[in-house]
Amino acid sequence: MRLVNKPLLALTTCIVLGVICSHIFQISLLLSFLLFGACSLLLCIAFICSMQKRCKPLLFSLITLVTFFSFGNLISQVHQPKNYVSHYTNQFSQAQFSDQKYGLLLVIDQRVNSSNYYDKYIVKVKEVNTIHARGTLLLRIPKVSPLRPLKPGMTVSIHAFIEELPKVLNPNQFDYAGYLNSKFIYHQVTAKADKIKIHSHFTFSLKGLAFEFRSKLLSSLRQHNFSESDVAFMNALILGQKQDLSKDTSTAFRNAGVIHVLAVSGLHVGIILLFLNMALKPLDRFTKFGRIIKLLTILLLLWVYAVVSGLSPSVLRAVTMFTFIAIAIQTQRRSATLNALIASLLVLLCYEPYYLFETGFQLSYMAVASILFIYPKISQLIRPKNTFLKKIWELSSVTLAAQIGLLPLLLYNFHQFPLLFLLSNIVILPIITILLFSGIVISMLSLTNSLPDILRQGYSSLLDLNQNIIHVIASYDSLILKNIHFSSTLLVSGYIALLLIVIAFYTARKKRLMLTAIALLAISTGFIIEDMRLAGKKELVIFHKTKHSILGILDTDHLLIYASNLNFGTGSNRSFDPYLRANKASLHTLFALENAYTYYRLKLLRVNSETIAMNSDTTTDILWLTDSPKIHLLKVINDLQPSQIIADGSNYKRDMDRWEKTCKKLNIPFHRTDQDGAFIIEPK
Repeated sequence: MRLVNKPLLALTTCIVLGVICSHIFQISLLLSFLLFGACSLLLCIAFICSMQKRCKPLLFSLITLVTFFSFGNLISQVHQPKNYVSHYTNQFSQAQFSDQKYGLLLVIDQRVNSSNYYDKYIVKVKEVNTIHARGTLLLRIPKVSPLRPLKPGMTVSIHAFIEELPKVLNPNQFDYAGYLNSKFIYHQVTAKADKIKIHSHFTFSLKGLAFEFRSKLLSSLRQHNFSESDVAFMNALILGQKQDLSKDTSTAFRNAGVIHVLAVSGLHVGIILLFLNMALKPLDRFTKFGRIIKLLTILLLLWVYAVVSGLSPSVLRAVTMFTFIAIAIQTQRRSATLNALIASLLVLLCYEPYYLFETGFQLSYMAVASILFIYPKISQLIRPKNTFLKKIWELSSVTLAAQIGLLPLLLYNFHQFPLLFLLSNIVILPIITILLFSGIVISMLSLTNSLPDILRQGYSSLLDLNQNIIHVIASYDSLILKNIHFSSTLLVSGYIALLLIVIAFYTARKKRLMLTAIALLAISTGFIIEDMRLAGKKELVIFHKTKHSILGILDTDHLLIYASNLNFGTGSNRSFDPYLRANKASLHTLFALENAYTYYRLKLLRVNSETIAMNSDTTTDILWLTDSPKIHLLKVINDLQPSQIIADGSNYKRDMDRWEKTCKKLNIPFHRTDQDGAFIIEPK
């Protein structure tokens, strides 16, 4: 641990903590400026006093750390677009966004993965109703109205509603709106292709130039008779553009534990850096300034690759990180590499502090840190004398070290773990390395129209071999641990334990046993806290599912499901699967829906499209409307006197709109699952 520059690590840690606190407590921009200004003034005074030996070193260090903490808080607020008057949410009433259409002048920033029904783009706001504004929106274009792909830098105008992003409608599902919010995207607009006006004005951007280059490259590959699946894979592997990759291919790579090869990030940039470092090694002794020329050439080529691949956040992070590492490599000291990693983290956080909350950012830095700290210890466990076995063991050690460091994050974000990950990486990484470099060469040859057909056939065969291996490994479904419960509590305790174990290997033997014991205590405490949190948990949930009615009753680790369609419970994409995983519960039994339930003295009455007898003398606490029943709601309310009305996804939207208006007039709480999400009742 002496290899790390402690002041640099301490200052970076303070900035990270400042960013996290700003994210949690949402301190205003003005207060952040005042706090940083006061800390900076105090630091200047402390510095002057320390020069005159009137300030103790410990006090000066403490003031410095607090100042950098306030700096982390400040840069977070500076990068928050809602803090500026020009942001569209500050210029117009958000309550009216869904009530009236707005004239929007937008600039295309990038294309993102499409859904089954929409092509999607990230767009920058320039004007709203001819008023200058700023901000970022998600533009959706229905696939039923085809439009030629919009290019980054294109200016378009539309007349549309500014809509809220879709909320999470069932417990513990992926929060897509929250994911977009972390990228400062708070609303979406939907427009048909024939309603989008494309302007002749084109905003210059590196992303636009990169898009033109990629389009020309992909077109040249198609002209050389590469299949669409091969072009899509090359686009993902070499350029990081996964929009056209088939869902089956992505799923197979994920199940095999090598999904990271389809995202241009640390792996790709690291491979390219190692190749360039070896290829340009003769420059080290060729001239007096050979090392400098070599370094500048490497950095230039890395950043050219970053621009060509679209300057996505993952690429930008990876190239910035490996820029510092490339500089450190020239010193040939591991301590320089470790400090370069911390320095790159510091620079990236100053550039965009909210990278800290992106999964890709966390995975990239954790993987590199794990390799730097854990790999040396694993590689020393076995020392094969055979050259081939030595290379296999080195690759296995790197893969294992990275997987150990990433394990808590992977379990927390993806809730699955492929047991064949080591085999996958040992077999696939050499092939991917060959595919990456040969793919770059083939792409350049295709652009110059000088690609021999024998090279094309050979590369296509290698692509097919790679795909077949991946699908074979992914086919062993029983070796993929799925639906693993791993909460934020276990994430924190897991990394505390991992950090203690790593520290133990770098300390004296006498302390290793104590640190290992504390690490085991930390992870055990995490599991105990999690078990205590879930112990005895009971609740009733009405889930949201279009055209379905689903009621679940959780009793500790058992979930009883009552559904309108019993076949729904056998599907692999059930609405309640994330709920089961988060609560460490199993599906106990699946029943047909009943019309009445009593849950801890609360009476729940279900009214569906079938006519049911309702006794006017009977009252109910909760009225559950399903299948758009033909009823006079006002009369039903007068008869049953419910204190709460629920309408689930089996109802027509127009009926729910009408019922909602009626309930507002009568001041009765109305919960519609298509907007408010699942309805949960906890016993009192």
